[in-house]
Amino acid sequence: ALAGGCPGLATSIDLAVYEKRRGVMLAMLESAAGVTQFGAWVKQSEGFLASKSEKLDLYFKPLYSLLGDVAVLHGGGTAIRNRDIKAVRTLAEPLQVSMDNGARRALVPLENKRSFLEVSGEIVERVDPVFFSDPMTAAMKALGMN
Repeated sequence: ALAGGCPGLATSIDLAVYEKRRGVMLAMLESAAGVTQFGAWVKQSEGFLASKSEKLDLYFKPLYSLLGDVAVLHGGGTAIRNRDIKAVRTLAEPLQVSMDNGARRALVPLENKRSFLEVSGEIVERVDPVFFSDPMTAAMKALGMN
């Protein structure tokens, strides 16, 4: 799946490096969603930040894959690559967890804008939504490149 069915590309992919990059991006998304403490992202990102020679765009492929699966799950689909990602039932649920873990902002798919009506006033006051329409926009906003 990573090579898109291309055997030549498949032999050139370093799975250990890809998994490391994916782990950093998954930790970032989990922290942004409030699933884990911010410290987990900091721990994962230390190596990422220390490597000044590695290009940032190399992290976009795993991030784009993760965000694509989030979008599939949000749309009610089940055909995802990253089996460790789970769908949420309501928008209020992850925002509550995010708020409880100290989040000030949260990435929210644009399609969920109407779901904000069911989110409590306390959460809306403390967690600012950052809406995105596609995985690439979400990646750019998550990395502060908007």
